[in-house]
Amino acid sequence: MRRPHANPYLAGNYAPVSDELQADNLEVTGSLPDCLSGVYMRNGPNAYFEPIAYQYPFEGDGMVHAVTLRNGKASYRNRFVMTGSLKSEIGAGKAIYGSVLSPIPVDPALQHADDTPDPMKNGAFINIIRHAGTYLALEEAAPAHEITADLETVGWWRGGEDAPIPLNAHARLDPETGELWTLTYDIESAPYVTLRLFGDDFALKRTLPIDLPGLPTMMHDFMITQGHVVLCHGPVDFDWAAVERGASPLKWSGDERGARYGIMPKNGDAEDMIWIEDEAHFVFHFANAFESGGKILFDYAQHAWLDFGGSPKGEAPPPRLQHVEIDLAARTAARHSWSDQVCEFPRFDDRRNGLPTRYIYCPTSLGDGAKHFNALMRTDTKTGEAVTFAFPISDAMGEPVFVPRPDGTEEDDGWVMAFVYHEADDSSDLTLWDAKGIADGPVCAVHMPRRVPEGLHGNWMPDG
Repeated sequence: MRRPHANPYLAGNYAPVSDELQADNLEVTGSLPDCLSGVYMRNGPNAYFEPIAYQYPFEGDGMVHAVTLRNGKASYRNRFVMTGSLKSEIGAGKAIYGSVLSPIPVDPALQHADDTPDPMKNGAFINIIRHAGTYLALEEAAPAHEITADLETVGWWRGGEDAPIPLNAHARLDPETGELWTLTYDIESAPYVTLRLFGDDFALKRTLPIDLPGLPTMMHDFMITQGHVVLCHGPVDFDWAAVERGASPLKWSGDERGARYGIMPKNGDAEDMIWIEDEAHFVFHFANAFESGGKILFDYAQHAWLDFGGSPKGEAPPPRLQHVEIDLAARTAARHSWSDQVCEFPRFDDRRNGLPTRYIYCPTSLGDGAKHFNALMRTDTKTGEAVTFAFPISDAMGEPVFVPRPDGTEEDDGWVMAFVYHEADDSSDLTLWDAKGIADGPVCAVHMPRRVPEGLHGNWMPDG
């Protein structure tokens, strides 16, 4: 039994694991679809050393957990992302970086040659993607680290360029062209936001700097449609002067300005972007966006505000699934909530990125006393109906991912998979639901050989 930690983000299922495993022929309850052939990889923060300061989900060392499904059998493998920052701390034999919310200077003499001189650790712990056969572990507003299919770290990813290319935690694949759109932001100087377009071979095709007024801004996610790139400039800024006052560099600026949506034609540039004002809110994660009847429609998990410590607004309410319709001609935005149900990490059928979609899958919380997301919710954006399946209130569910049935054409023809942690026996499963029958419960659970800690983002990567 693990002893409780004073920091809640280092206790329970947030507690890091230290070993790297390879396990084959995993036990399965239920029926694992024989037609599934590929690997589900999920990244997340997993501190290698006892941290100086730590707050999920803003810091940690990347650890990728991979479950391979092939021929009706399952195997598991996990590895640390061996970043330069982690090499620096291994060399020092201890944590040397502070927290994003409480940064501290790092002795340059302790930094590894593969590390950067920045005072912020690059843990490469937020997401893991594959494009053109290249696997990238993604950080926030920083260069990515390339890893192999076996999860071994290659090093900084340069994409054929002379220097590592700054990326962000999320990217958007255009299903019609095979091109990949990425976004990153600079936390210190203009241009504060940069869009990049990569070809289907991962060669850099375009770099589009987008200057924003005011302070550097956190912009975690974005969207594409068939014809446009869609940004949300929310009121979360980096105020480095606050650090000198002993405060967090992240600042909620919603009392000073609202949010606004930036709409740019894919074949345009920053000068072609239009901005549409909205009331203050923040978005970490969008679902999908698409165009219909001169409007851009999209859904996201809305945070009414964020509290980075000492906010006069107090504790922020939980996020909820929202729908927005942008009228391009009138340059207006209309919003409504799908429900009062808490949600985050909205996902959909990625094959339809930028194309019309109907179903959104989110983790949610159900039952009095639920401590985490303990349920899966499917929202039908055509009818507004939400169907759910709940685990015990002590369980914890991660981000769901839609896995299409091979050769399936319907949007919900496939499965939804997610890691689920069971507090009662300190175990984890990779759980699968039939996407058409969420309320019926899982069709199978692949039992992990060890607990898989709370993570962030991952993706299903089919063979072939």
